[in-house]
Amino acid sequence: MRNWILFIAMFYSFASNAQLYHKDEKFHVGMKAGIGPTKLLGDELKKPVAKISFQGGVFFKHRMGKSLHFQTEALASYKGSKFDNGVNRYERISLLYLDLPQYLQIDVSKQENKHVVFFGPQASFLLASEVFVNGAFKARYRDLGVKPMDAMGVIGYQFNGYYTGFQVAFKYGLININDNLKFIDVLPETGTGKTIRNASLDFSFLF
Repeated sequence: MRNWILFIAMFYSFASNAQLYHKDEKFHVGMKAGIGPTKLLGDELKKPVAKISFQGGVFFKHRMGKSLHFQTEALASYKGSKFDNGVNRYERISLLYLDLPQYLQIDVSKQENKHVVFFGPQASFLLASEVFVNGAFKARYRDLGVKPMDAMGVIGYQFNGYYTGFQVAFKYGLININDNLKFIDVLPETGTGKTIRNASLDFSFLF
């Protein structure tokens, strides 16, 4: 936590006098890369623990008015969980998604587009899924019983500099992504039909 605080403070001091939009711009296209904890919530999977995952892609930002902005993104992102279930148990689930979030952004300072809060929906399309058992390097199962699409609600904060920006966002799954998930000969028992939801906290740079 101390390293995260130092990292964010250094970024603020570097970019404190600028804006992400260049002169007379109403649109901005850039790249985004981030890291943060993800976790699978719900009653189907036992003893989930947050794991660190990565994301990266592009974003498009549009100035809608003096204090309003719209941002859309296309990201490849890893989600999932680790699990504290002991020996001979599933210990990690990895889900790779294509994320398409849509944000409405509102200025919270007098300097336009410097400090903004945002919220909106995100559609996520599953690209790959894996479960790892007993510390194995190779996945025990692929193409798990997980729905091919997820919908998430997003809320967050963004700080913008002239060349770079920083963003933190909390994302929570709005639907149950369990699609008859069941691991054969792997404990704890699955296949009960209970809920699984994605949740993540993303820390990202925008360029």
